[in-house]
Amino acid sequence: MLWVGVRCPVEVIWVRREETWGQGFEGADDDLRTAVERWQHEVHAHGPYDIEVSIRAFRLRKSKYTCYPSEELV
Repeated sequence: MLWVGVRCPVEVIWVRREETWGQGFEGADDDLRTAVERWQHEVHAHGPYDIEVSIRAFRLRKSKYTCYPSEELV
């Protein structure tokens, strides 16, 4: 088995929440902000990965299963 960690900075998560649900950091209450921060930590708390990637430079398009490089990588 190979453990692959896919990391996404919390700033990017908030931008994507805003784009997807219209729910950005500024409009979020304290409970939601705490939940997002907690998830960001807990999802990776189980231990080390064999490989880690960051999706900071990728943008999701239409299909939730496919990532394409953002224009800055092309």
